[in-house]
Order: sequence, then structure tokens, then C-alpha cells
Amino acid sequence: MIRPVEPGRWTALLSGPAAAKAVTVAVEVAEAVEALPPADVGPSLCDGAAGFAVLNAYLALALDDAAAAERARTWLRRAMAGLRVRPRAGLFAGVAGVGWAASHVTHLLGLEAKSLDPTTHINRALLTRLARSPWCAPFDLVSGLAGYGVYALQCLPTPGARECLEEVVRQLGELAIHTPEGVTWHTGPELLRDHQRRQSPDGHHNLGVAHGVPGVLAVLALSAAAGVARPQAAVMVSGAVDWLLAQRLDDTSPSRLPYWLNTDGSTVPARTAWCYGDAGAAMAVLVAARALGVTAWEAEATVLARAAAVRAPEDTGVTDAWLCHGSAGLAHVFNRMWQATGDGQIGEGARFWFMRTFDFHEPGGGDFAGYPKPDPWDGDGSSLLTGATGVALALLAAATAMPPSWDRTLLASPIFE
Repeated sequence: MIRPVEPGRWTALLSGPAAAKAVTVAVEVAEAVEALPPADVGPSLCDGAAGFAVLNAYLALALDDAAAAERARTWLRRAMAGLRVRPRAGLFAGVAGVGWAASHVTHLLGLEAKSLDPTTHINRALLTRLARSPWCAPFDLVSGLAGYGVYALQCLPTPGARECLEEVVRQLGELAIHTPEGVTWHTGPELLRDHQRRQSPDGHHNLGVAHGVPGVLAVLALSAAAGVARPQAAVMVSGAVDWLLAQRLDDTSPSRLPYWLNTDGSTVPARTAWCYGDAGAAMAVLVAARALGVTAWEAEATVLARAAAVRAPEDTGVTDAWLCHGSAGLAHVFNRMWQATGDGQIGEGARFWFMRTFDFHEPGGGDFAGYPKPDPWDGDGSSLLTGATGVALALLAAATAMPPSWDRTLLASPIFE
């Protein structure tokens, strides 16, 4: 039986041999990262030096490891050097993510910000980009407006960060679609991958945290809580939560929420994951509930997460360990919600999925640190979203009392830290 937890205070979920194994795996992943040829490592948060800096910063603090702290500094310098190549703007693959990591790691480790913090330059670049109207680029968390919002929230109150966040809210307001069910955002077909465009030739209303409405509503709620464009943001959040909950499927569906809603009203039940499905959406609604103080939303989020936590593994679609759509991401979302609410069923779900994350591990199986790469799209397997770096961060959070504020990039941090 999962032990009680004091909501709002981070507690190690795992103990004994399980906790020791989690820490061992996290350290092994960091060691494997160090063996990567520097020339093969880009600057990004998702697949490169910025993400490796974050992992090492958390190892340094959780394990009191001075060598890990120095590695974090080194990776951060490499990430910022990579900005000279003019990468994309997004949170996970672009300058916003490098800026987020720089701000977060320098604050976390108490580093000298002037030498390691590029946010002033990034603010200017994003403000130039955000001045475009009408907005024709992605609005999502991974590569669009919501991701810029996460960066700006991290960098408040630096010069330009507030202006960036105000512009994000303004652009999202211009893109918002007001319906009888509430507020939503439409992803046009030009922004979809080929396989999605075949299913949604006219585009769709996306229900995933990574690319859709839950990610947007969480960013808007956090903006309102920070006192940035609060009236406009809060109104959109309320409408977006209403719209999201109105899309729930009946109890015979393998999930409560679909991947997306097509313009003809058709849907497909989603997998159970952070990126899509009930768990990630529940976390986003909880973030909104805590940010705006709406207890009814928190109750809805808890019910949605509890249903996902007790779902049979074969009905979840989980086939790997990754944060994005695998066992570690699911375990971490449930861990976050257990820590925030104290709900025992959600806590049991977190423990189960961390044990499943161990099942995916193959000791001595070669790189990347024992986690096989089931999909060629996963690169070298070191990624934060679809690789071992993210798994290591989730395991470390489960095994130690170090609050995992890195998961603000996943919009998985209720504002109690």
C-alpha cells in the first residue's frame, strides 16, 4: 500500500532497493552521456547539451555531487555555444529551451548568471518573432507559442520576459476559437505530420499536452497566476477547461479523452501518456486549478487521473520507457499528482509504472544506459523526451526528496514549490 504523503511537500516515492536502483540507473545514464562525442551533440533541451545540463544539475543537488555540478556547467556552455548556429525557436528543439535550461540551471546551482545566461538576447529574438501577426506558426508546447510561454515564465522577471509572456497570451487570444462548449485552438493541416493529415485533412482540435489545448490552458493559467495578462488569460483558461472536459468519451472507451477532435466531429481514443491522453490532460487541469484556485477543476483532474492510474497496462499503449509516451512519463505524472493531492490510487499507479520502467531496463545491454531504442525516430536514445535522459530525471525524482522543477517544461508542476 502506498504510504501517505503531505500534499505540497516532495517526498521520495520509492525506497529501499527500488530507490537505490533508480539512482544507479540515473548515474549510469549521466555517465553514458559523457561518453558521447561532443561533435555529435546539438544544443537543444530535448536532444542535446541543454537537457544534459539539466540532468547533471539535478544529480549534483540530489546526490551532493560536485563533479556532476561541473558537468552541468560544461554542458550549459556547450548548449549556448550551439546558439551561434541559429537553431529553431521552440522549447524542446530551439533557443527557448536552451534559454530555459540556462536560466533554470544557473538559478538551481547558484552560478554566475552573466557568463551563463543568454536570456536577454533570447528575449529580443522571441519578441521579434512574436510581433508577427497573424500568427501562422505552431501554438503548441513542443515548438510553438505555449513553449515560448514556458520559457518566459521561467525567466520572469528578467527584462523582456514579461513582454514575451504578454505577447504569447495576446497571440493565443487571437487564435482562440469560442464555441458553445468553451474555448479551443485549431491545428491547421499544414502543421500536421503526414499520418495525422491523412486522418485530419482539415486539421483538428488537439487534446494532447504536447501539441494541443491542455498545454495551452496550463501556460495561460500559470501566466494568470504570475500576474501577467491575468484577466484575458483567466477567461481563456476557464473556457478551455470547459471545452476539454466536454470532449470526454463514454465509459466503454479505453480512454476518457481522444487524441483530437476532427472538424467533422470524429475522434479516436488516445493512449495513456504525458503527451496525449488522460494522465497528461489531468495534470494540466490540476495546474490550472492550483493556479486559479478552482477546487471543482481539481476534483475533475483527480477523477481523470485516477481512472488512468487503475487502467489495465494492456489498454494504455505503453511500449517503452520514455517520458513523452512511455512508462517513465506516466509514472512521473502520477507521482506529481500523488505528491500534490495525496490520492493513494494515483500513488499506486506511479509506483506500478516506475516498476514497469525498471522492466524496460536491460543491464549491460549497451547504450543508451540499458534502455533499448524501439523506434528509429528516437535518435541515439539519449533524449529528454524520447530517451534515457528523461527516464533518469523521472527515476531520480522518485528516489529522492529533490523537487523535480525540471518538469515545468512538461507543464507538470502545480505551483506549490
